[in-house]
Amino acid sequence: MLIVYDLAINGVGFDFFIFMENALQIKKANNIPNFDLCILGAESENSGFFFKKQQYLKEKKFPFENGKIRLSNIVLNTLNFYPDLENVFVIKNRINFFKYLLFYDVFFPLNFNIYDDYKNQIKQISWANLEKNKSINSLIGIKLQKKYIDRANNLKKIYGKKLVSISLRESSYSKYRNSQKKEWLKVCRYLEKCNFQPIVIRDFEYIRKKNDPLEKYELAPEATLNLNFRAAIYNVSFHNFFTDSGYFPLSLLQKNPNLSRWKYDKKKNKKSYISHIEASVSDKKFPDNYRLGGKKHLIFFKDDTYDNIKPFIDRHLLKAKR
Repeated sequence: MLIVYDLAINGVGFDFFIFMENALQIKKANNIPNFDLCILGAESENSGFFFKKQQYLKEKKFPFENGKIRLSNIVLNTLNFYPDLENVFVIKNRINFFKYLLFYDVFFPLNFNIYDDYKNQIKQISWANLEKNKSINSLIGIKLQKKYIDRANNLKKIYGKKLVSISLRESSYSKYRNSQKKEWLKVCRYLEKCNFQPIVIRDFEYIRKKNDPLEKYELAPEATLNLNFRAAIYNVSFHNFFTDSGYFPLSLLQKNPNLSRWKYDKKKNKKSYISHIEASVSDKKFPDNYRLGGKKHLIFFKDDTYDNIKPFIDRHLLKAKR
């Protein structure tokens, strides 16, 4: 089996993990033991550029460099999540892909075509597709290395409290999706009063500043870029908070995930609400009804304010802690 991560269709981001879950479900359905991965450049589909056009529009400063960093950090450095992976190919010139057609019986996306394949691929690679497919009754997920789990557990030993992670979005594009940092600072202080240990994990784009009050809660700053360690922290944390950011699959695609997602208020953040409905929801009449991810995968159509989050802490986290 060959899984083709086509950069003419896919941005280099955390949707890679949702893409891979869709691919692994096909692998499972066909009883295939191992697979190869091809990362296919967008060159001929995008006027000679390696990444898709939107990637350059998002990060206008040094877009190609940022694309390469994301490819390395998000995709290549996390391939150990997939123990059945055997070979990896990076193909810059799409024409060179044709020779691989001879060596594989099964491809993902199904009916893959290197030309103008957006409509075919996009319906196969979303979270909504996983929810919609009733033959899928459980997630395959990602596998973490014990070394990182041990490092994350060491944080629990150091602080002697239940960890609660808060993953901030602090991006230069689509700023309507960014975390309200003043509100999350209040949440951190309240969590401390409740005898939890908040641990803030910053965004990939975050640049450290002097006198940032949230720095007090950055207990593992290396987790910002080291996604293996980030995922391990999600694994050992009592709860994981996310806004409308890409990081949540690193928690959701683990066994017994425990997370809540915010920032989808229909009135205050309509863009996030609509994009979430389109990408993640199979039953539009019941947008908060999810089959996959377990009972502790909670999505709130509320803004990420202290006044909204505090009642959740009181009703859910403190109750579960007792």
